[in-house]
Amino acid sequence: MFVVTFFLLGLALLIIQTTLFSAMPDWLGRPDLLFIFIIFITVRLDIIKGALLVLMLGLIMDIFSGIFLGLYPVINLILFFIVHLLSRRFIISELPHQIPLVLGCYLFSNTMIFISTAMLAPENILPWNGKAIFFQMLLLSILTLPFFALYDFLLSLRNSPEFFRLFVRQQRGNKFRE
Repeated sequence: MFVVTFFLLGLALLIIQTTLFSAMPDWLGRPDLLFIFIIFITVRLDIIKGALLVLMLGLIMDIFSGIFLGLYPVINLILFFIVHLLSRRFIISELPHQIPLVLGCYLFSNTMIFISTAMLAPENILPWNGKAIFFQMLLLSILTLPFFALYDFLLSLRNSPEFFRLFVRQQRGNKFRE
């Protein structure tokens, strides 16, 4: 049930990111909240549920704002498996490591997108804008801890019975027999 909840949350973040944040002025910035959510999924969920969520969110992100179809799901899955391999040797789920992890993954993701678009369409190469990427990384570093705390809270709700009562109607019995 929480996989569906996390998928709907990721979908809502993507809708907010592509509609509301694209209308904001450039000087204010456009935070990539879905990327923070994908890294959270990578760090906190197991391999099967996490890979499925990352793949589905990457496919939907590709539909919304993809340059080449399949680019975001592939890069997100590569990032997912790299972080999972690193998490076996390093403690990356701790609070002090979350900001550098998100920033490093964001830089890796943008580098992979730049290299992939340069190889797939060399005539339409995307410019590497270091200033915009630095500003985006600054926004991500500010927003990582609050959003990780929010997602941790939502993940802790999955074990509570009150969470499932929001989605499941209580059976009250037959009211005609009473």
